[in-house]
Amino acid sequence: MDHLGEHPEYWKQIGNLQWQLRRRMLASYEKNAVAFESIQAKLNNLRSTLEKASDSSVEKLLIDQILTGWMDVSVTGSKLAALSEGNHSQSSGTYWDRRYHTAHARLLRSIEMLARVRKLGLPSVQINVAEKQINVAQA
Repeated sequence: MDHLGEHPEYWKQIGNLQWQLRRRMLASYEKNAVAFESIQAKLNNLRSTLEKASDSSVEKLLIDQILTGWMDVSVTGSKLAALSEGNHSQSSGTYWDRRYHTAHARLLRSIEMLARVRKLGLPSVQINVAEKQINVAQA
Protein backbone atom coordinates (compact mmCIF):
# COMPACT_ATOMS: atom_id res chain seq x y z
CA MET A 1 0.00 0.00 0.00
CA ASP A 2 2.99 2.34 0.38
CA HIS A 3 3.23 2.69 -3.39
CA LEU A 4 -0.18 4.42 -3.40
CA GLY A 5 1.22 7.15 -1.19
CA GLU A 6 4.14 7.57 -3.56
CA HIS A 7 1.87 7.61 -6.62
CA PRO A 8 -1.40 9.35 -5.72
CA GLU A 9 -2.34 9.48 -9.42
CA TYR A 10 -3.06 5.73 -9.19
CA TRP A 11 -5.63 5.83 -6.43
CA LYS A 12 -7.09 9.13 -7.63
CA GLN A 13 -8.01 7.58 -10.96
CA ILE A 14 -8.42 3.88 -10.19
CA GLY A 15 -10.27 4.66 -6.96
CA ASN A 16 -12.63 7.04 -8.77
CA LEU A 17 -15.58 4.72 -9.31
CA GLN A 18 -17.47 7.31 -11.37
CA TRP A 19 -14.51 7.38 -13.77
CA GLN A 20 -14.43 3.55 -13.79
CA LEU A 21 -18.13 3.45 -14.68
CA ARG A 22 -17.71 5.96 -17.51
CA ARG A 23 -14.70 3.97 -18.75
CA ARG A 24 -16.83 0.82 -18.91
CA MET A 25 -19.52 2.65 -20.85
CA LEU A 26 -16.85 3.97 -23.24
CA ALA A 27 -15.40 0.49 -23.80
CA SER A 28 -17.95 -0.33 -26.50
CA TYR A 29 -16.57 2.56 -28.58
CA GLU A 30 -12.87 1.60 -28.35
CA LYS A 31 -12.85 -0.02 -31.81
CA ASN A 32 -13.94 3.28 -33.34
CA ALA A 33 -11.09 5.63 -32.43
CA VAL A 34 -12.87 8.75 -33.71
CA ALA A 35 -16.02 8.05 -31.69
CA PHE A 36 -13.98 7.09 -28.62
CA GLU A 37 -11.88 10.27 -28.70
CA SER A 38 -14.91 12.43 -29.52
CA ILE A 39 -16.85 11.14 -26.52
CA GLN A 40 -13.83 11.71 -24.26
CA ALA A 41 -13.49 15.24 -25.65
CA LYS A 42 -17.18 15.88 -24.99
CA LEU A 43 -16.83 14.65 -21.40
CA ASN A 44 -13.79 16.92 -20.91
CA ASN A 45 -15.70 19.84 -22.42
CA LEU A 46 -18.69 19.22 -20.13
CA ARG A 47 -16.39 19.05 -17.11
CA SER A 48 -14.65 22.32 -18.00
CA THR A 49 -18.03 23.97 -18.60
CA LEU A 50 -19.41 22.85 -15.22
CA GLU A 51 -16.31 23.23 -13.03
CA LYS A 52 -15.29 26.37 -11.24
CA ALA A 53 -11.94 26.92 -9.57
CA SER A 54 -13.72 27.50 -6.26
CA ASP A 55 -15.76 24.26 -6.35
CA SER A 56 -16.11 22.38 -3.11
CA SER A 57 -15.54 18.64 -2.83
CA VAL A 58 -19.30 18.13 -2.89
CA GLU A 59 -19.61 20.11 -6.12
CA LYS A 60 -16.81 18.05 -7.68
CA LEU A 61 -18.61 14.83 -6.73
CA LEU A 62 -21.84 16.13 -8.24
CA ILE A 63 -20.04 17.11 -11.46
CA ASP A 64 -18.68 13.56 -11.67
CA GLN A 65 -22.23 12.25 -11.24
CA ILE A 66 -23.47 14.58 -13.96
CA LEU A 67 -20.79 13.37 -16.37
CA THR A 68 -21.63 9.74 -15.62
CA GLY A 69 -25.33 10.52 -15.93
CA TRP A 70 -24.84 12.24 -19.30
CA MET A 71 -22.88 9.25 -20.53
CA ASP A 72 -25.53 6.82 -19.26
CA VAL A 73 -28.37 8.75 -20.91
CA SER A 74 -26.44 8.98 -24.17
CA VAL A 75 -25.47 5.30 -24.31
CA THR A 76 -28.92 4.12 -23.24
CA GLY A 77 -30.60 6.47 -25.71
CA SER A 78 -28.38 5.11 -28.46
CA LYS A 79 -29.35 1.53 -27.59
CA LEU A 80 -33.02 2.47 -27.50
CA ALA A 81 -32.76 4.18 -30.89
CA ALA A 82 -30.98 1.16 -32.39
CA LEU A 83 -33.64 -1.12 -30.97
CA SER A 84 -36.37 1.03 -32.53
CA GLU A 85 -34.86 0.51 -35.99
CA GLY A 86 -35.41 -3.25 -35.99
CA ASN A 87 -37.78 -5.90 -34.74
CA HIS A 88 -37.82 -6.32 -31.01
CA SER A 89 -40.01 -7.77 -28.32
CA GLN A 90 -42.35 -5.55 -26.37
CA SER A 91 -40.58 -6.47 -23.12
CA SER A 92 -37.21 -5.46 -24.61
CA GLY A 93 -38.62 -2.15 -25.82
CA THR A 94 -40.26 -1.52 -22.45
CA TYR A 95 -37.02 -2.33 -20.61
CA TRP A 96 -34.86 0.07 -22.63
CA ASP A 97 -37.52 2.80 -22.54
CA ARG A 98 -37.74 2.53 -18.75
CA ARG A 99 -33.96 2.34 -18.50
CA TYR A 100 -33.60 5.52 -20.58
CA HIS A 101 -36.15 7.49 -18.57
CA THR A 102 -34.61 6.36 -15.26
CA ALA A 103 -31.14 7.44 -16.42
CA HIS A 104 -32.54 10.76 -17.61
CA ALA A 105 -34.28 11.41 -14.28
CA ARG A 106 -31.06 10.58 -12.41
CA LEU A 107 -29.12 13.04 -14.60
CA LEU A 108 -31.66 15.80 -13.99
CA ARG A 109 -31.53 15.19 -10.21
CA SER A 110 -27.73 15.51 -10.26
CA ILE A 111 -27.93 18.77 -12.22
CA GLU A 112 -30.59 20.10 -9.86
CA MET A 113 -28.53 19.14 -6.80
CA LEU A 114 -25.44 20.92 -8.17
CA ALA A 115 -27.53 24.04 -8.75
CA ARG A 116 -28.91 23.84 -5.19
CA VAL A 117 -25.49 23.38 -3.61
CA ARG A 118 -24.11 26.32 -5.57
CA LYS A 119 -27.10 28.49 -4.69
CA LEU A 120 -26.65 27.70 -1.00
CA GLY A 121 -22.97 28.62 -1.13
CA LEU A 122 -22.19 26.22 1.70
CA PRO A 123 -19.34 27.29 3.96
CA SER A 124 -16.29 25.13 4.46
CA VAL A 125 -16.88 22.19 6.78
CA GLN A 126 -13.98 20.30 8.27
CA ILE A 127 -14.27 17.12 10.31
CA ASN A 128 -11.40 15.63 12.28
CA VAL A 129 -11.78 11.90 12.93
CA ALA A 130 -8.93 10.02 14.59
CA GLU A 131 -6.51 12.77 13.61
CA LYS A 132 -7.50 12.54 9.93
CA GLN A 133 -8.84 15.71 8.38
CA ILE A 134 -11.86 15.36 6.09
CA ASN A 135 -13.02 18.41 4.14
CA VAL A 136 -16.71 17.99 3.37
CA ALA A 137 -17.18 21.30 1.61
CA GLN A 138 -14.94 24.20 0.79
CA ALA A 139 -15.96 27.79 0.23
